[in-house]
Amino acid sequence: MVFSGNSNSAFKVNSYIEDLSISDGDSTATPSTLGEDILSSDSEFGKGKIIMTGNKNIVYNGLGYVKGGKLSLSDVQMYGDDNTMISLQGPSKKLIDDAHVATDKPSNYKEAPVGVFGGEIRIQGAMGADTVNAGNRPSSNNIAIYAASGQNSTGTNQIGEANISNLNGSLSNVKVKDINVGFGKNSTNGVLVYATNGTGVDVSTTTKYDGGTGLAAVQAITDGVVSSRRGTEARGYNTDKVSYDNTSLRTIMGYANGVFNTSPDASNTNNNYLLTNGLSLVKQQSTINFDSPVDMVSREGIAYYAVGGGKIKNTTKDTRAGGGKSIVAFARGNAFNGTDHSFKSDITVKNITAADYLIQSAWTSLLGNNGYENIGAYADDYGEVTIDGATPTKKATESKAKGIDGNTELVGESLVYGIGAYAENHGKVKVTGTGNDYGIHVVSGNKGALYAKDDGTIDFAGYITHQNNITNNSDGKIETSDFTNLSTNNVTSTSVKRRGILRGVGTTDNDHENLAPFYVNRTSITDSAGIDFVE
Repeated sequence: MVFSGNSNSAFKVNSYIEDLSISDGDSTATPSTLGEDILSSDSEFGKGKIIMTGNKNIVYNGLGYVKGGKLSLSDVQMYGDDNTMISLQGPSKKLIDDAHVATDKPSNYKEAPVGVFGGEIRIQGAMGADTVNAGNRPSSNNIAIYAASGQNSTGTNQIGEANISNLNGSLSNVKVKDINVGFGKNSTNGVLVYATNGTGVDVSTTTKYDGGTGLAAVQAITDGVVSSRRGTEARGYNTDKVSYDNTSLRTIMGYANGVFNTSPDASNTNNNYLLTNGLSLVKQQSTINFDSPVDMVSREGIAYYAVGGGKIKNTTKDTRAGGGKSIVAFARGNAFNGTDHSFKSDITVKNITAADYLIQSAWTSLLGNNGYENIGAYADDYGEVTIDGATPTKKATESKAKGIDGNTELVGESLVYGIGAYAENHGKVKVTGTGNDYGIHVVSGNKGALYAKDDGTIDFAGYITHQNNITNNSDGKIETSDFTNLSTNNVTSTSVKRRGILRGVGTTDNDHENLAPFYVNRTSITDSAGIDFVE
């Protein structure tokens, strides 16, 4: 299917379906498995492609309840602005049951006009990646999966079938079994998974990319994608396949926004649900649970962003952000305009890496100027970020990354180039774990390694390398730290080297001059901002 225009839907569900099966792709595709990763051009046929060029288009437009089934789309490509691959929407009209009918309000609850999807989702494709299909058309504000149906399996008193239909069962989280959607160099401000309206989403993948061995062996969720025609597809955290110049700008991998709210405000569309349990129903946080490693390469990207009381977890797998000027975990605000601090924005992660991978692996004097400006964890306005069970790298260089250390493989360590933790306005960052060797390794930039202000607090564990990043060496290399022999009080190394910032005309000789590695900025006598170092 090839669409050109605005406000189109490839598939649209308006009312209740017991079981739905949609599958596209090549001959290897089934409702339970994605097909071969083929980003076909609009002149190639027979591979089940869906290409939509324009604005405000939707591939799967979920307006009605699908109780079960499988949605498996193996080649979806979108170009333009404000497009969505899979949209699971809240009530499209106010639900009315038999007990509340009126002359102008007939019963409609058997239609179940809410985009809840109770089956399995598998999605593969790209946003703004192909230079052939759309001629380098800019693509902005696009979303791969938009989850606003309100379904959430966490806690008690959450939305059930009785709130959206004439049925009486429970509802599960949105189940994303496979996701392999990239954001190409023409993409700006894209989102991989967006959860709102108290919706819960479970996200994982079985797809793999080539880390440099010639075989697809790295099983991770990634935004990196390059393609100019079928047979040239490349994905992942591999500078030989997806270079700095081929990455998107400001992509967010997981965006959790707000909570389900049934306040009596007339403008609140959540009151279109059947509120069988009264106005106390739910108040469930929009939640994204990642169960696979995440490898992000977007420039200025955010791996996990929780706002307005949203929640994101990736507690067993590791996260890398390699595009430079990235944030791994950003939690800001709480629900109901800050009046209910019990619904704070909350992110929990395991190992995190934001070490300028695509800059370090293909360093030039110009590219190097973009280095050391990442943030590992940022908590603002009562938001909270927890890094639990992380292991700091011994060396101040990234490992298992093509172009730096062998081929790209999954890594179980933490390293940040820039600010490791930033907490302000009652925000809290906690680095927790067990044993004697947990935490993160921070190689500071020109703003230091840790910063707390305005009642923000940080509990830190790990290593800090606080070293001048300016170099006169034409190859940019700087001898740096190695904490392997920490017990002997020797952390300097002549063999461990990273790339710095080449000194230029009129620039400083030392980006750490008069710079503290950690800083607490209290602005009043009641300000409780602080940094605790945990052994």
